[in-house]
Amino acid sequence: LKTEQTAPRVTRDQLRELLALLAPLTLAERRQVPGLPAGRADVFPTALATILAVAEAGGFEEFHHWFYNL
Repeated sequence: LKTEQTAPRVTRDQLRELLALLAPLTLAERRQVPGLPAGRADVFPTALATILAVAEAGGFEEFHHWFYNL
């Protein structure tokens, strides 16, 4: 999850993989994930699921990644 190593494009498949990796973790475990701000660990799986739903509804295959947003 290190932003400085993230490619400028993030695909739906990558987001799905990230959701599959993080969703089963407890909140305490997510708070320990390097690069994931502890203050966002509670909402991150829901945010990923929301972004994926928007991508699928809109037919978007990828997003442009920026340090502060998609």
